[in-house]
Amino acid sequence: MIIDAHAHVGDAMFFDKDLPVDQIVSAAEEAGIERIVVSNWKALNYDMEEGNKELAGWIKRFPGRLYGYVSVSSPRFGQRAIDEINRGLNDYGMVGVKVFANEQFPLYEPCMMDLLAYAAELGVPVLAHTAGRQSALVAEQLRNLKLVMSHMGNTLDPGRGDWHWAIAAAKKYPNIYLETCGSSPTQGFIEAAVDAIGPERILFGTDLPVFDPHVQVAKVQDAEISSEAKAMILGGNAARLFGLTT
Repeated sequence: MIIDAHAHVGDAMFFDKDLPVDQIVSAAEEAGIERIVVSNWKALNYDMEEGNKELAGWIKRFPGRLYGYVSVSSPRFGQRAIDEINRGLNDYGMVGVKVFANEQFPLYEPCMMDLLAYAAELGVPVLAHTAGRQSALVAEQLRNLKLVMSHMGNTLDPGRGDWHWAIAAAKKYPNIYLETCGSSPTQGFIEAAVDAIGPERILFGTDLPVFDPHVQVAKVQDAEISSEAKAMILGGNAARLFGLTT
């Protein structure tokens, strides 16, 4: 079973990537992906309450196929952000939290740390658009946080393509998970991650609809690692982390 741990639905005006949810599900299915954990771009970038509520309705349309991250557009909302996390997890049945960080708004900002500490207390995974240095600083302070580093830290801002730093951070901190999606053509990064930390903390993702899911699947399927490691990365690890039955 292939589980996509990083995908999006909804309107992303800055990407011009507005695809209806049924097309996202169909695109994943065509690539052999059976389950998708998604965030709503509206919740992540514009209106978290409206966007997460919208996502909850889509999850109901695709039971057993679509799972959700409750997205927080800014931890500076304080208690309002905490309330939205509780609503997403308890009322909407979402399985994780999604946050975005960059060099101007880092993952270790005090208000973000408060939010991450709350997620750690709940035991819920957090998918963060961030990179190695920021993840290491947070993982050092919040040892019980299940922190998933999107793109394996390979982002223009703040990672700037440095997946080596991401792997080094995950090697040092066992509460960091690495997620595979990205546009980088670099060969060998999945093999390097498996060599460094084993396959148990590596999650498959596509970033649908930004990237072609077939390419993202092929990056894992064609990697020079064992079939057991591929099965864990493509679905087993996500099923365990998010509590999804296989």
